[in-house]
Amino acid sequence: MKRLFIAADISDEARGVASDLIRDLRTRFPIKGVSWVKPENLHITLKFLGDTNAEIEQRVMETIGKIAAHTSPFTIKLDGPEMLGKRVLSIRVMSDATTVFDLEKRLDTECERLGFKREGRRFHPHLTLARIRDPKATGHLIKEFQGSQIEPIEFNVENVMLYESKLTPAGSMYLPLLKASLKKT
Repeated sequence: MKRLFIAADISDEARGVASDLIRDLRTRFPIKGVSWVKPENLHITLKFLGDTNAEIEQRVMETIGKIAAHTSPFTIKLDGPEMLGKRVLSIRVMSDATTVFDLEKRLDTECERLGFKREGRRFHPHLTLARIRDPKATGHLIKEFQGSQIEPIEFNVENVMLYESKLTPAGSMYLPLLKASLKKT
């Protein structure tokens, strides 16, 4: 069994901006209980699948490939800090409602046909920077993060990725299993 998720990668420029913000906040607020995302792990999750056996993994890959072949590349924009609940620092993702939202909906629908649960809450695309275990101990960090100036960055999403998430004592490692190019035919 592999722990899988489907994601859109971000541009090198976006990765650089997010990594710089993480580095700055992590340096100024060396607080225990904050799990910062490693630069190489930054992505926009489209669908979390969880534990998946090899047979279903193959069918997921085929499904992603079919969806990608009928989806045109699209532009998204990272445009500011936001908190998801009290425990997730992220950058807001803006996109035309017929792009990233449509892609997520098709992935959710097709994955349900493969036996995965449909997402129970409304899709909210975002770029996670950190997860906080104790919000009470991180008030200054949260306030500073919410006041951060993040210059809007636009980039094209041209691929859908399937990743395996391996949990290690040093944090999560994301191994790419499939890169499906978006190209409407």
